[in-house]
Amino acid sequence: MKIHKIKIHGFKSVYDDLELDFDNIKGMWWLKGPVGSGKTTISEAIIYGLFGAVGGKNNAGLVSWGRKKGSVQLWCTSKGHSIFIERTLKTQGQCPIYVEIDGQVLNFTDKRNAQSILETEYYDVSELAVEMMCIISFNNFKSMSTMNQRDTKRFLDNILGFSVLSEYAEISKEFKKDCDRQLVNTNSNIRSLQDQIQRLNKMQQVDVVPGDISVIINEINELRETVKRLDSDQELWEKDYHRRCSEINANINTVKTLGVNKKKEIDFIKKGICPTCGAPIDQSHLAIKEQEREVLLSQYKQLNNDLSVIQQEYNQQRAEYNNKRDPIAKELSQKNNLKVRLEEQEKRVAINQDEITGLQKELSVQKDSQDVLLKDSSEWQMLIDNLLVDARNKILQVFIPILNKNINKYASRLRLPYTITFGDDFECSLNMYGLDHPVPVWSLSVGQLRVVDMVIILGVINTIISAHNMNILFLDELFSNLDYDLRSEMCEILRENLDGQNTILITSHQDIDTKWLDGTISVELTPGENFEKHSTFTIEQK
Repeated sequence: MKIHKIKIHGFKSVYDDLELDFDNIKGMWWLKGPVGSGKTTISEAIIYGLFGAVGGKNNAGLVSWGRKKGSVQLWCTSKGHSIFIERTLKTQGQCPIYVEIDGQVLNFTDKRNAQSILETEYYDVSELAVEMMCIISFNNFKSMSTMNQRDTKRFLDNILGFSVLSEYAEISKEFKKDCDRQLVNTNSNIRSLQDQIQRLNKMQQVDVVPGDISVIINEINELRETVKRLDSDQELWEKDYHRRCSEINANINTVKTLGVNKKKEIDFIKKGICPTCGAPIDQSHLAIKEQEREVLLSQYKQLNNDLSVIQQEYNQQRAEYNNKRDPIAKELSQKNNLKVRLEEQEKRVAINQDEITGLQKELSVQKDSQDVLLKDSSEWQMLIDNLLVDARNKILQVFIPILNKNINKYASRLRLPYTITFGDDFECSLNMYGLDHPVPVWSLSVGQLRVVDMVIILGVINTIISAHNMNILFLDELFSNLDYDLRSEMCEILRENLDGQNTILITSHQDIDTKWLDGTISVELTPGENFEKHSTFTIEQK
């Protein structure tokens, strides 16, 4: 990000318009002025213009005393876009924001939405990077040598870009979660399919009907032929039986009729007198008639006896027929029942086998999916580990040695009696020459700690100068508690690291060796009428 110009009005100690064109004040400048004149206000206005807030301060409290509103206008370029931001401050009510991107008004729903769009789509530098590496105020200064775990993480996330790794790791985690959810469903489907196949296989084994259906069919056909043959023989025999019975019964009826008539004749002769005419009846034929009747009775008995014999023969034949047919019919019925069961079994087996085949195909598909998901989940986890652990460690393995080298190059230039080293956990330690144990950072004086932190900042800036994409370095009273020689050497080091396109503003109430400066910017606050105040500033180039 390149900040080209800022215009401040009614913001803290800047009561009137104050405009700084950074494109015209490149180099290293001493920002001078009495306490309360607005030196720190400039740095805070830059932060406010970019991010809409100044750490630990209420926006309404940023308005100049006695004023009801103020404003900050900022012109900058970032990610190839020209950006203009105007923020209005009010003592009461909302503080509106107006943004233009490449000359076009940015549309947004509210300030939070506008800030989110700016930081995610257009800014190439984070708020923490600006506060820790670019606009370093004495009041908001965070010692890099004594950072806690939270500040260390924020530093690595924002300065070294670990936040990008974390962002991709979070995206990867979401993909892995989705993959794991699919894997859980797939595993559940596999178990369900396996249970169904196992159940169907058990059904195949339960109540199995033994026998070969083709053999059973042949046996049924043979039994049917036997029954058919028995029935046919029985039918012929019964026809003969009924024919003989009919003939005998016909003879019996004839004999019976003749016997009845013969008895009537005998009874008539025995009366002796004709009942019609009263004439005597000849009885000389009575004996012959009676003999004839006896013959008829004998024939009648013989015929009935013959009929009884035939019926007995029939009953015996029928019993023999039934004795032969019933077992065969029973066996035939059993064979038919067995055939039905075998057919049902074959049908059930065929249906179950088709279902098993379908389930096995689906099981194969699910297992293939399971293999793919297991591989994907493993690869996502490897990517997450690479992003959160391996990539970070590799970056630190490259960054930390170079950083330590640059830091100690400046420490040596300043003739510090100790080396400053960051370990793998990015924790700072000091090693005093001649001592075999680290020196506690907290044991340093305020001035010593300030020197250490300035050396670290210079080392970080020099190590990641390509990522340090701000053209402004604002050092607000960071040279306090340093002696003149140290301040001079600090300025020399800063001068050496200046690429000619940056602007370094040094605020200090103590004298600075002007041979390293490109000029001074003086800020004054003068009283006006009715106790009003007015801001003025003067630029003096060497």
